[in-house]
Amino acid sequence: MKLKEKIKKISGFFSRKHKGPSLYSANKSLLFFILCIFFFMLLLGKSLDDFSSKIKNPYAASVFKAAVKPVYELSEKLKLDKLIPSARILFLHHAGLDGLSDWDSFYYMDPAEIISQERLLALENIGEDFAKSHNEKTSINEFEKELETAQDGLPEGMTDSGSKPEDAAAFKQMADELESKLENLNTLLDRLKILEQLRISELEKLRLEQKELELKKEDASKDGDADSEKPDEPKKVYSYNAEKPLRILMIGDSQMHSLAAGFLRLTGQKSSIRVKEISVHSSGFIRSDYYNWPKKLKNVFEESKNEPYDIAVIFLGMNDYQNFYADNGKVLVKETEGWESAYRDKIKNHLDILFANTKKVYWLGMPIVRDKIYNAQLLYIEELHKKIASEYSSVLLNKFSLSSVAPGIGVPYTDTVKNAEGKKIRLMKDDGHHYTVSGGEYIMNPFLELIYKDWDVEPCTP
Repeated sequence: MKLKEKIKKISGFFSRKHKGPSLYSANKSLLFFILCIFFFMLLLGKSLDDFSSKIKNPYAASVFKAAVKPVYELSEKLKLDKLIPSARILFLHHAGLDGLSDWDSFYYMDPAEIISQERLLALENIGEDFAKSHNEKTSINEFEKELETAQDGLPEGMTDSGSKPEDAAAFKQMADELESKLENLNTLLDRLKILEQLRISELEKLRLEQKELELKKEDASKDGDADSEKPDEPKKVYSYNAEKPLRILMIGDSQMHSLAAGFLRLTGQKSSIRVKEISVHSSGFIRSDYYNWPKKLKNVFEESKNEPYDIAVIFLGMNDYQNFYADNGKVLVKETEGWESAYRDKIKNHLDILFANTKKVYWLGMPIVRDKIYNAQLLYIEELHKKIASEYSSVLLNKFSLSSVAPGIGVPYTDTVKNAEGKKIRLMKDDGHHYTVSGGEYIMNPFLELIYKDWDVEPCTP
C-alpha cells in the first residue's frame, strides 16, 4: 500500500498544473538557446569567417561576414578560440595519434598564416637565388648587368624624397621584373640539376653495358674458336634493384590511398621499387587553409635527405571545384578567369617543390565518376590540369590519364571491369567516385609498365 501511495504521489506531482509562473517559459528557453549559440560561436573564433567563402551568394557572404566579425574578434581577444585546438592537440598526444599524417595538426593552418608564410617563403627564395648567383662568376656578371640596366632605366631623382608616384611605380615594376628573372634562374638551375642526375644515370647504364661486352669478349678469346660452345650470358644488372630500389613518393587525397595500395600489390614490399604513401582526405591544391601540402612536402624532403626520393606521384584535384580566398582577401569564384589564374599558381607552387627534390613527377588524372554533375566538375578540373602540364617538358613531368585505363577513352562510368583473364573486377566503391583497392591495382598496372619503360628497374616479384 505504501508503495502504491508513493507512486501516486510522484505521478500527481508531474501531472498537476502549477498556478505560479512556469519554470521554463518560452522566452527563457529562447534566451538560453541564443546564449548557447553565442558561446559556441566564441569557441569557433576565426573559423566563422572562413565559412563565408563557402556561401555562394556574395551578398549573403558579406552579410554573414559582417555579422560574425564582432564575435570572432571578441573570441580572439578573450583567447577562447584556442580552447578547441588545444584540447585537440592534448587528445592526439595522449591517444598517440600526433605522428600520423591524417591527424597531424602541424600542417593545418588558417589563410592569414598561409599568406604570411608564402610571402616570407618568396622572400627567402629570392635571397637563395641571389646567393646562388654570387657563387658563380657568370651568374654574378649577369646579375650586375641586370642591375645596371635597371639603374639606367630609372628616372632621375628617383632616390630623392620628392619622387613622383609614377617614378615609384616604374621602380616597383623593374624590381618585380628582376625578382621574376631571379626566380626563373633558380628554376632553371633546379632543372639542370635534374638533367645532370639523368645524365649520370645514363652514363652508369652505358658503363654496365660496356662491362657486359668486355666480359663477352674475354670469354670469346678464351675459347679461340668461333664455332665453339657459346658461354652463358651474364645476368643483367639493373640500375634499380632490391639492394638499390627506385624510391617513389606518392601523395594525394583519399583517392591516392586505394591507388597506392593497389600499386603495392603489384610491386610488393621489398622489391626493386619502394613506396612512401601520404594521403590526406579532403585535401587539394587549394585547401591550404585545411591542409598545407607545400609545408608538408618540404619537411618530408628535408627528413629524407639521406635517402632521397627518385620520383614523385601526385593525385590532387577532386576537392578543388569550390570558391577560395585570394591573397588580398577577395573571394575568387570558380570557373572565372581570376580563379583559374590563382589555381594555376597554386598548382605550380606544389609542382616546383616536387621538381626541386625528385628526378621526375608523374601527375595522375581525374577519374570518371557516377554522379553526372560531379563528373562534369572533374572534367573541368582535368582540362585545367592538362593545360598546366603542357607547359612543362615530358622529361620533368608525365601526365598519366587514369580514365583512359578504366573505363577507357569515350566509355561512360562503370562499377566493374574485366581483366586480361576475363575476370570481373570491382572498380569503384559504393559511393561511385572512389576506387577499390582491386580497382587501384587494375588502374596502376599500366602505370607500372610505364615505370619499367622510363627507368632501368628490375621487374618486381610481389
